[in-house]
Amino acid sequence: QIYIFIFIFALMENSYVVPVTHASLGSKLSITVNCNQTLATINPKLWGTYTRGAASIPQGLTTALVYVDLQRSGVFPKSGNANANPDDPNEYDFSVIDQNVKGAVSAGLDPLIKIWSVPVVMSKDHHPLSPPKDNKQYSNVVSHIVQHLTQGWANGSRYPLKYFEFWNEPDLRGGIFWKGTQDEFFATFESTVKAIKSVNPQFVVGGPGFAWPEYTRPSPW
Repeated sequence: QIYIFIFIFALMENSYVVPVTHASLGSKLSITVNCNQTLATINPKLWGTYTRGAASIPQGLTTALVYVDLQRSGVFPKSGNANANPDDPNEYDFSVIDQNVKGAVSAGLDPLIKIWSVPVVMSKDHHPLSPPKDNKQYSNVVSHIVQHLTQGWANGSRYPLKYFEFWNEPDLRGGIFWKGTQDEFFATFESTVKAIKSVNPQFVVGGPGFAWPEYTRPSPW
């Protein structure tokens, strides 16, 4: 299954057809957006980025974007071994991730978990924003992080999380947040989304959080 998230920042009449192409599709796909049909009303204070130690939470805020940065958090591999076993709970340090998610939940917010970056020992060129050397190994690590947060794996929690997002602005000019090719990103995205949903098929997984258009033109994305 291919999940395509479309954000439209303009008022349009009738319907809008979005042409989409991708190598894995084998052909073009058109998505029709009916702008005359209202499904729900968007809460303008739906979400915000949670910061530890924030003095106050804006009134009406319901959802917090919580970053799970695999490199900066030092979650895996604890030994520093590039060939560490993702199934070994002793190779994980969840302290940073646990603190961030717990902080948002304790504040009464519903976390939207944004997963991104690659531990440098697992990346193709020793950079956290480069593709993983092994998508299977990487997605397995992500799966265990999600299990830790939602199913208690490795002395974890059982938070009723539902929403996840993978990566951040891979389309920015100059490869600021993604150092690989477009096809490499799609392969990593697909593998990771499948890993997250293998934990719970009811999880809603989005992404990759594309950048504002003026920062990406010209762009092959």
